Amino acid sequence: MLTHPNNKSNEKTLRDFLLEVVPNIKDWGEEYREGIVHRLDRVTSGLIVCAINHETYTFLKNEFKDRKVNKKYLAIVQGNLSSESGKIELPIKRSESNRSKRSIGKNGRLSISEYEVIKKNSGYSLISINLITGRNHQIRAQMEYLNTPVVNDTLYGCLLYTSDAADEGLGVDLGGRRI
Repeated sequence: MLTHPNNKSNEKTLRDFLLEVVPNIKDWGEEYREGIVHRLDRVTSGLIVCAINHETYTFLKNEFKDRKVNKKYLAIVQGNLSSESGKIELPIKRSESNRSKRSIGKNGRLSISEYEVIKKNSGYSLISINLITGRNHQIRAQMEYLNTPVVNDTLYGCLLYTSDAADEGLGVDLGGRRI
C-alpha cells in the first residue's frame, strides 16, 4: 500500500484511509500527506506513524526532525560487508540516470546509518540498521554503493532472492514470519 498519492498510481493510499476515518486532518499537516508523520518506501515493511490531531502531529514531527526517534530496520543483503559493524556517512541525491532511484554523489544530502551484522553466510548477510538521518531510499542506496544490495531490490542491483539464504540458516523469525 502506498503511504500517500503519487503521480504514478491511482491506488488507494494510507492517506486516503486517514481522510475517511478522521476527515478533519485535511485542515492541517503537509498537503497530500495529511496525518502522516513519516513514510516508508513502498517495498519496506514496518511501522508508519500517523496522528489524528494537530497537536500530536506537530509533536511527533518535531521528534523525528530532532532525531529523537530510533529508526531500526533488519535487512538481508547480498554479499558480506567489510566489517561486522560500522557507520555509513554518504551524500545521497536523485540519480541522474534513473529518476526512480537515489545515488551516492558529492552534491547530495548527507545520509548517516549505523549497522551491525547479525548473521552471515557465504552469499548473504542479515544486518540491523539504525538510521540517523532518514533520506529517501537511504538504506537501499547505501547498500548498493557498498556492493551489498538489499535482497530482491532489483532497482538497486540485487538479483532475485533464491533459497540459498534460508538454506544456509540465515532466515529470521519476525513475529511469526520468516524472511
